[in-house]
Amino acid sequence: MNVLVLGAEGFIGRRLASDLAARGHRVLHGVRATRRARSRVPALEVEVDFGRDVDAADWRSRLQCGSHTVAVVVNAVGLFKESRLARFVDVHDRAPAAIAVACAEIGCRFVHVSALGADATSRSAYQASKGRGEAAVRAALPSAAIVRPGLVYGADGASARLFTTIASLPLIVLPWTGAARLQPIHLDDLAAALVALVETQDGAGVHPLVGPRALTWRAWFACLRAGLGSGPARVLELPRAFDALIRLGGVLLGGGLVDRETLAMLRAGNCASVTTTRALLGRSPRDPADFVPPATRAQWRRRAELGWLVPVARLALAVTWAWSAIVSAGLYPREQSFALLAATGLSGRSAAIALAAGVLVDAACAVLSLWVPHAAWRPWVWRLQIIVIAVYTVIVTSALPGFWLHPFGPLLKNLPLLALLWLLARLDRQDSTARGS
Repeated sequence: MNVLVLGAEGFIGRRLASDLAARGHRVLHGVRATRRARSRVPALEVEVDFGRDVDAADWRSRLQCGSHTVAVVVNAVGLFKESRLARFVDVHDRAPAAIAVACAEIGCRFVHVSALGADATSRSAYQASKGRGEAAVRAALPSAAIVRPGLVYGADGASARLFTTIASLPLIVLPWTGAARLQPIHLDDLAAALVALVETQDGAGVHPLVGPRALTWRAWFACLRAGLGSGPARVLELPRAFDALIRLGGVLLGGGLVDRETLAMLRAGNCASVTTTRALLGRSPRDPADFVPPATRAQWRRRAELGWLVPVARLALAVTWAWSAIVSAGLYPREQSFALLAATGLSGRSAAIALAAGVLVDAACAVLSLWVPHAAWRPWVWRLQIIVIAVYTVIVTSALPGFWLHPFGPLLKNLPLLALLWLLARLDRQDSTARGS
């Protein structure tokens, strides 16, 4: 069949498009304009923009591609956080409704990927928008298949990376979640169930797709830790008073995936019957204890540990730069600082300017070690710091070579710092490349 997969560059859509093509279907990849140049199958692309294409007329031409009319549309586009360019009301509500209307007019089937817990009356903006989108799709196309996945775990998922990183910590710190349960499903099983819905002629209705068992958050991380080949988990559950600390940890480990709304959803839980999943798969879905492939366990564990070791290294560098700025700003006697600068040939006004410039550079390096506007800039932050340390080292070596023989090794300690910065630049460059591929 001709199947249009919307969100084909995303976590779920990319895997689904691959599985459908492997089964002989002609897959049209619905991608954003900014992704087109990176696509490996440009001849099978359909450019979409859920922030703009919110009328049925926007979708009719996309569903009737000459003699190759689309038989099934799968909407795998989702948004966990809003931004200036992407809003819940467009991505989860208006665009899916427009697609459903166009599908009803043309006569093609529609598989709409929503989320477990979708509810138009929810206090969560995310879940409420998902609920409104479902209602709009059902109103326009009663035969639509509404899919509600639980937490989806897969190697390329942002949440999966965050969860495995947390699971690998020596001490797992969790927010209070009470008796909340979750029912994670592996991406392999979700994609297989979606393929089954695409290929069936009777998929109307709401289909919760979940894993085989409900877990507490403690049990979930214990499963992941066991899969990584680590020892028993040591867990500390913090009361609600520490929610701000949890959110800060989420920023450092996962780019801000944890906020007030996320914590509320975690505490609410998310479970459903596994019957539908078993029926579509013809078997039981994979157990969470088997999510991490044994053959790649060491690789996954190394990547998971880097997920928290890198933030620790960034924090250590930030503290080092911040302390250097504080000391230079006056904690260290200024007359002694000027005496050291005099050895380099600076005195009077030029020495004061040099000292102030050093304080500003160190402070800027401290801030940039923890925060940059765009992740793609981070490798350049580490390269900048390498240059700063190299310049400091050359200046001090030329003016005060005796510091190389100092028993506390003030210059010698620059060598491991340079090595650490080089390592961080390499790791962030690899991450940036992976995100762009």
